[in-house]
Amino acid sequence: MTPNISSYDESVYHEPYIVKDGCLYEQVPVKDQLVDVKLADFVPILKAEITHDDGIEQKKLFRVAATYKTGMVLPEQTVTADEMQTMKWLLQRWGSTVQSFQNRMCLVKSVMP
Repeated sequence: MTPNISSYDESVYHEPYIVKDGCLYEQVPVKDQLVDVKLADFVPILKAEITHDDGIEQKKLFRVAATYKTGMVLPEQTVTADEMQTMKWLLQRWGSTVQSFQNRMCLVKSVMP
């Protein structure tokens, strides 16, 4: 991990998703109020969607950046569409530093700007 400290634009996500204290949340209606449900203890950003074409088949890749809740910049990762689908790459690539809430991670990949 790089010790770089990042300042990110907290407005990059749109309702019902918010960035609070360096973490990604979803605001979920419960009864007559919105409850903040933590999705991850980092803020992921989709930097690029790449199509790799070898002349036979095309494969989708995604370049993902993130800032951990402490402000530490996590190394950018290039993940395949299959890896993005399961989100299992998080522990393999960023290790135990990041905590995702697996029952909610399917939302993270669908809301990354």
